[in-house]
Amino acid sequence: MNKFYHKLTGSIHTGFIDHSISSSKEYLPQLLVNSEGKKVLTTIVQELNRCEEFWFPVAFVTTSGIATLINTLIELERKGIKGKILVSQYLNFTQPEALRRLLQFRNIELKIAVENAFHSKGYLFKNGDLYNLIIGSSNLTASALCENIEWNLKVTATPVSYIIHKAIHEFSSEFEKGIRVNDEFLQHYETLYIKQVDFPKVKNRISHIRTK
Repeated sequence: MNKFYHKLTGSIHTGFIDHSISSSKEYLPQLLVNSEGKKVLTTIVQELNRCEEFWFPVAFVTTSGIATLINTLIELERKGIKGKILVSQYLNFTQPEALRRLLQFRNIELKIAVENAFHSKGYLFKNGDLYNLIIGSSNLTASALCENIEWNLKVTATPVSYIIHKAIHEFSSEFEKGIRVNDEFLQHYETLYIKQVDFPKVKNRISHIRTK
């Protein structure tokens, strides 16, 4: 821990007190946005490639979002890097096919929050003696990771820091309450999802008939 302490302390001063202070860029707090030079996805892929474990509390997941990470996830499974992902049934926006694709990975424990309005967007990575936390507005969708105007803050902290202790506690608490995603759950959820997608079409059709 000591070998990181001085670099991390210097980066904290630069990031949160005075940007003119020179410090290690490796641990510098960053505002992640999708711009011409870099995407939010780029940082998430970098963190996945060097992490020892990861946790994703993300409200919404789409097949496009999984597609952006599929090669990285395949490599993580090959290396035996474990992860936990908690998504939400809020508004039934998460796509069943996205959940089905995540289920193929034996190294990922997948749950879904069905109670309350779980609306988190976070990405937590364990990297040696330090943790990197990304938290902000980006769900696990291709548009959020690559195109939309998104603001996400990335911070580096020790495992005994308040922010990491709190993040792990909150994630663990919500993950414990979540329902494990399996084939049985997916059949039930897919029925709800299809009904929701088809409802506007049915409503428009009925309105059209009534106006005739």
